[in-house]
Amino acid sequence: MTVDAARPDVMTRERPRLRPAVIARFVGAGAQQRAATSGGATSRATSRTVAYRQAPPATVRDAGSVTAELAVGLPVVVALLVVVLAVVGAGLTRAQCLDGARAGARALALGESSSDAAATARRVAGDGSRVRTTRDGEWVTVVVEASVPVGGLRLGPLEARGSATARVEP
Repeated sequence: MTVDAARPDVMTRERPRLRPAVIARFVGAGAQQRAATSGGATSRATSRTVAYRQAPPATVRDAGSVTAELAVGLPVVVALLVVVLAVVGAGLTRAQCLDGARAGARALALGESSSDAAATARRVAGDGSRVRTTRDGEWVTVVVEASVPVGGLRLGPLEARGSATARVEP
């Protein structure tokens, strides 16, 4: 490969021409005739020049562009990660609240006291959950609420809630 003096961004390479017999084998007799009349009928292979474009050299203006792109992109990635963790935390907390409410409603329906049923619901739902029990005739309802953890910490106004209702056993 050589560099063209007039255009330093273009590299050239010599490539051998195909002989008429090879052209005829792949393309047909008409191509062989055209190759013979165009000067390709010599016994030795001739060459032609093929141009390849090189990447332009790095300039001073490009220096530091990766750092700038990283400085803009990294906070976006971190914010997206926090949002994903918050959504996953909300789903898990809601599932714990629902499980605690079901356990508390079952305990209350079987005849346990409201404080024992609330303790059962808190044990299943996790520490920091708030439990409220209600009796309405032959139905009992337990509501469990908890704050959603973001990054392992229970911060912010995000709340998960689960409730369960059961019929009192005779």
